[in-house]
Amino acid sequence: MERLKRIILAAMMCCIVSAGAIAQRQDPNKPPPKEGDQPKVRVEENKHPPHDNNNQRGDDKKKP
Repeated sequence: MERLKRIILAAMMCCIVSAGAIAQRQDPNKPPPKEGDQPKVRVEENKHPPHDNNNQRGDDKKKP
């Protein structure tokens, strides 16, 4: 029984290792990526400046 477990475990390990090697294999017929095909990002500038929200109301009430 112990020998059977070792054989099954070794077979499973071989299957997992070979599946990982096949998954990482690169296709030799696949061409390298082109530089000009990358998506271009358009950044639009803000048309309106941000509002000034630094209102300091009620500060004179806190002074002694």
